[in-house]
Amino acid sequence: MFIVLTFLININVTTQRKGINDKIFKEKNFYNDNRLVDPSAIEDTLAEEFEPKYENIINAISAEVSPPKAIIENLFTWLYISKRRSPYDRVNAKRHLEFFYRIKNSYDGHTPSDDEKKEMEKYVANRSREIHLGPFSDIKLAENLIKLYTDTLNAKHWRILKSHPKFLFLQMTIPGSRLISIHYLLRKTLFIK
Repeated sequence: MFIVLTFLININVTTQRKGINDKIFKEKNFYNDNRLVDPSAIEDTLAEEFEPKYENIINAISAEVSPPKAIIENLFTWLYISKRRSPYDRVNAKRHLEFFYRIKNSYDGHTPSDDEKKEMEKYVANRSREIHLGPFSDIKLAENLIKLYTDTLNAKHWRILKSHPKFLFLQMTIPGSRLISIHYLLRKTLFIK
């Protein structure tokens, strides 16, 4: 069972609306996978198949009426793709791999040389990229994850809430991200006059 807590915080916030093709959302060759015949196939597919749906989803939700089934399906797809393409997944895979190698070396009583460290850094960077891109390039993995994600989303009761201008919701604007340090944010915002 999941419990969603909504904190109402009155903060003087200025926002900037950025389009999906704004440079803040792009990093050159981030989704290139050299294991594929066409290394840019993932990025090309995202650009052609998924990113164009973003404005339609936002416009449908902004209309404040019950969205048609196609929009709901596009929203679920958008949520899944946003979660899968989050840079956090790559950073997290890298962090775990580095941890495992530190533990293994410590357990073996081995102190890696500078050359070994460089080799391991290169391996960890490449492997974390492969792990991150796996849900896009490995069909079997993609099918399993999509089924799990769809079943999870369909098991929930969904509501789109609109905040009152004087009582803004605390929200994340990074697709696919997780709110890691709510306590830090609350300490910073609860006592603002």
